[in-house]
Amino acid sequence: MRLLLIIVWAVIAAPSAYAKEYGNYDARRILTVAETPSGKRHGIDMPYLDQMVNDLATHAKNYPPNFDSDADRQRATRDAGMLAGILDILVNGPNPHPEILFRAALVNSFGHNLKIPGAAEKASSIFQRLLVISPDHPRTNQYYGMFLAGTGKFRESIPFLEKALAAGFVDASYSLGMVHLSLGDKVKALEYLENYQKRNPNDANVVRLIEGIRDGKVELKRNSVETRALNETDYGTYAVVDAKGQVTTKVFRVSQRNSEWIVEDKRPDGSWVAVTCEADCKLHTSTEGDVQRFFNASALAEIGPNCVHSKAFAFCAYSLKNNPTFRGYVFVALTEKSPIVLRLSRVVSDKTSVPNPAASSDATR
Repeated sequence: MRLLLIIVWAVIAAPSAYAKEYGNYDARRILTVAETPSGKRHGIDMPYLDQMVNDLATHAKNYPPNFDSDADRQRATRDAGMLAGILDILVNGPNPHPEILFRAALVNSFGHNLKIPGAAEKASSIFQRLLVISPDHPRTNQYYGMFLAGTGKFRESIPFLEKALAAGFVDASYSLGMVHLSLGDKVKALEYLENYQKRNPNDANVVRLIEGIRDGKVELKRNSVETRALNETDYGTYAVVDAKGQVTTKVFRVSQRNSEWIVEDKRPDGSWVAVTCEADCKLHTSTEGDVQRFFNASALAEIGPNCVHSKAFAFCAYSLKNNPTFRGYVFVALTEKSPIVLRLSRVVSDKTSVPNPAASSDATR
């Protein structure tokens, strides 16, 4: 669940300036080729890579991203996706350098804020690989803690941010203040924010934030979707409903084995084949940010979804804002452009008339 603090939550790492124009880059330039007496030598243009990473961080380190224009946002999203793909090759090779791992984790964390499918899972996996290599590395703990907080996992972020703060990362004190504020603990929030302010006495934004908390003028705006986790009551067989409201012959079934969600597709001969058996296809519980990526704002105004998803699709149950006891289901195809939401009919008697979450959902937001 992500909580948006009015005005200030987007600066969880530290107060930031207004967005400037995002640059123009060619991600392919980070891979270099040099002629040597023994042949071609492949390398990485680290200064250019860091230039791109730093520019992406300026705009997309926090949620929501901050851009001057939609064109800038689209260009940054394209670059983040290309960088992630290039770095994937490097981090999945033998003995990847920790500095490359760290940059790959950052790029994917930015990609999550830019709503790139699968970026959050990749960022989390790479951060955890780094922590296996060096559990006490202050920079990794700081940015992993920020990433967890940015995906709504506030309590999980605290040990990592505290470890970073103990190692001398002053910005972690600001992040911890924001995390505790999001958790409703204003006493601890002020403790950490005042600690940050003592070390950054010229930061007027933090002074105003502290004064706002003390005066009760800073409030939490809960922009979260009310959800109830999927459970065994959601096991069953489902058929896709077409645009005309007709139940099609496209059928699959959903269940859970050893705490893992399984989706099986029905073949024409009546047999079932699992579509979540490979590592990249495994289903993960969707975060608040994931849910906001799957559905547009108008759909979320009517429904409260909870989902599990892979890189390719999501299976979601939802309640209605005006009827919390109702339980409906949708399938979300995670395409490269925009998610496609398809209504599902559980293969049981259910004649309740409900609004269609797919309506106006050709684009998510």
